[in-house]
Amino acid sequence: MIRFQAIYGLCNRLRGIVGAIELGRLTSRDVDIFWVADRDLPARFDQLFEKITLPNVKGVNEKLPLIFHLWGFKNRFINKFLKWFGFQKVFSEFQIHWYIDKYDSIEQLAQKHQIFNFKSYKNVCYKTGNDFGIFRPVSHLTEQIEKITSKFNEFTYGFHIRRTDHSQAITYSPDELFIKEIEMIIRTNIQAVFYVASDDLAIKNKLVEMFGKRIITDLRDIRRASLQDMERAVIELYALSKTKCIYGSYWSSFSETAASIGGIPLVTLVEK
Repeated sequence: MIRFQAIYGLCNRLRGIVGAIELGRLTSRDVDIFWVADRDLPARFDQLFEKITLPNVKGVNEKLPLIFHLWGFKNRFINKFLKWFGFQKVFSEFQIHWYIDKYDSIEQLAQKHQIFNFKSYKNVCYKTGNDFGIFRPVSHLTEQIEKITSKFNEFTYGFHIRRTDHSQAITYSPDELFIKEIEMIIRTNIQAVFYVASDDLAIKNKLVEMFGKRIITDLRDIRRASLQDMERAVIELYALSKTKCIYGSYWSSFSETAASIGGIPLVTLVEK
């Protein structure tokens, strides 16, 4: 049995789940997934996505097993006490990623444990598993995605401009790079339109002011503080995945995940 806790933001959780399910396939084990609504992501899985229908997936649960709460204290006595009573260790995201960096895989580590408990915000089996088709937005979100994408033509380019608390994206992928890219595409293709996904309302408004009806976007603010914010994030993620190509931000899991969902090229705009 593999028990996996998806952590942090939306796309971190999605790619973590993809990796956990692939690990289950590689090790011939069932996978129990835990998705806790918290400050990082204030929505349950079933509020955003349909049930995952794979034979080795037991479900996506909103309540963590007790051991996930207890394990990980810096007090070694507590951890030894838990092991003495037969509790299986919970590997933190830091331990998992260190192990992958050193050994290139966690299959052997998982095989050593009858119940393999771990957390991750990355796809731990990215070399063999990258199937985001397992996720299907719930019906009312799918309807909104289709409403947006009905405005697309065959020359719709996706732009993901990550801002707010992501200092690296702000520093290495400034607004000017996206504006220059849009201008260059228009010069080569007069039919081009642009779908813009961003957590920064100011840049959306600026692009609409500059390029008018060529810009397709949602001009409501997204702060990741409520269920409604997370619903809009899912809508933007999937609308972005339906474009011809994505121009994304530096070190952004959102840009990468949208490209993986759509199976489309990703160009990360980075200031040299």
